[in-house]
Amino acid sequence: MNKIWIYQADRFLTDEEVAWMNEQMAGFTAQWKAHGVKLNAEFDVLQHLFLIVKVDEDRQNATGCSIDESVHFIKQMQEHIGVNFFNRQRVAYKVGNELKQCSLPAFKKLIQEGLVDENTPVFNNTLTDVSDFDSKWLVAAGHSWLKPLLAL
Repeated sequence: MNKIWIYQADRFLTDEEVAWMNEQMAGFTAQWKAHGVKLNAEFDVLQHLFLIVKVDEDRQNATGCSIDESVHFIKQMQEHIGVNFFNRQRVAYKVGNELKQCSLPAFKKLIQEGLVDENTPVFNNTLTDVSDFDSKWLVAAGHSWLKPLLAL
């Protein structure tokens, strides 16, 4: 099984912040270990909003301590650039080709106003398996964790 963690920033990152994060994450993943064994890890910063971390667990599983280490590292990065990657009350969605994000209460209001609906593409950041990323990361809101909100 291959693990994935998807972190969404609470604002769009600048080009400079993305470049800095790429440098920091490259250094981190190059030395990241679990029980003394190097993890086969990779990362990506996508659309100036998402930090994606993947671990190929065929050689070594990510363990509680190694996962804690990655969370601590990401928290240090977010403090450095003034962003929050752990606010799970943010919704990223698309209107046409435009990527947008807002708070969960603001998304509820968009539903009430009819500006988003069950067909609105939303990003499902709850995935844990890399194999789901291509087909289940961007899904219609009606097929996501937001489905209960659509019945407002």
